[in-house]
Amino acid sequence: MNSKINNFLTAIGVIGLFSALNIALIVNPVLGYVSEWYPNLSYNTITLLSTFGSLVMIPATIISGKLAGTKCSYRALGFWGCMMIAIAGAVPYICHNFVIVLLTRCLVGIGTGLLQPLGNVACLAFFDKKNAA
Repeated sequence: MNSKINNFLTAIGVIGLFSALNIALIVNPVLGYVSEWYPNLSYNTITLLSTFGSLVMIPATIISGKLAGTKCSYRALGFWGCMMIAIAGAVPYICHNFVIVLLTRCLVGIGTGLLQPLGNVACLAFFDKKNAA
């Protein structure tokens, strides 16, 4: 494969990693609609959908940083992070129980935390210092 095409595809992959990190925040615009779906819950309880995902993302990022490259490959962390985001993100379409939706948001946060350190590592691994920025 041509070197320029390979570098372009690698750059698209790295941008994809950084784009996936915004998944944990994607529930914020629909919190008003979610409160209509669960009228018996307070709005503070509904906002847990946003905060729990971000809360569990922090320890998952620390653990992922410790595991990356030493005990687990970058590819495996990326794969499992994406799988957790995809599967846990799709479960609320099937199950409408608020507790399960809340738990799946925590799993999305863990998946996002697994991906968090990988974008910077990919920039350093695949690009020279001049092109990494």
